Amino acid sequence: MKARMNGRHVFKRLFFLVGLVASPAWANPSTVLSVKDGDTVHKFSVEELLHRPETQRLDLSHIKQPLGPDVPAIPLSALIHQDDALAFQATDLFTAEIPRSVFEQARKHHVTAWIAIEDKEWPKRRPHGHDLGPFALVWTGEEVGIIKQEQWVDQLAAITPSSSNELPAGTSEPAAKGQVIFAENCLPCHQLMGVGEGSMGPDLGRPIPVTEYITPKGFRAIIRNPKQVRKWPSEHMESFPESAISESDLDALWTYLQEVGQSGLAQKHL
Repeated sequence: MKARMNGRHVFKRLFFLVGLVASPAWANPSTVLSVKDGDTVHKFSVEELLHRPETQRLDLSHIKQPLGPDVPAIPLSALIHQDDALAFQATDLFTAEIPRSVFEQARKHHVTAWIAIEDKEWPKRRPHGHDLGPFALVWTGEEVGIIKQEQWVDQLAAITPSSSNELPAGTSEPAAKGQVIFAENCLPCHQLMGVGEGSMGPDLGRPIPVTEYITPKGFRAIIRNPKQVRKWPSEHMESFPESAISESDLDALWTYLQEVGQSGLAQKHL
């Protein structure tokens, strides 16, 4: 009898553990959002954030990546000070490096940054794709169009101070503009000479600067429609239409990468 009871106990325990592994992230009570504010790291569980007094219910059925008509969300400002640039790291290795100027512009235009919380299953990014939760950086407000597509983050896992301030500075006026464009649009997926947290794409500064092996025409083609230029199994890059990065922005971005590459900084960081 005792042996049978022990066996049944083991079976129940294994069944419970398998259930945890098979459960989606939003149903796992151990799932947490890591927030580094200054020198302090806070860990917030789904349950904890749901019971915070600042948490509200929002209609997020019409945002860039719809989550539903009744989604709990907490203002970003309730979790971390927005006095500097921040990095929003996703579980799929995407990292949005958002400069301080974006938060300043958002406040000026009454646009609010929120951390959405998955209390019931959200839609998937595409059929049979990954769940978008359990946390996501979303924005609301009448002028929410000022927020770029790279500054919305699903599958959010951690918020930390941004490394964008460590990027090599563009010395000319076009290069300085290109530096801002790089930080907002490229740094989420690409490092530049080891700077940045994004690792979905290659480092664009080393071992060889990207402007040394891609022509300006090829560079434009990859940004506008990467899948038309080349295909590989781990491809993640999405297209950037002119509404996201204008032609003049592309000129500035190329100038910045070219200036950085020619400066010899890439070789110094090898």
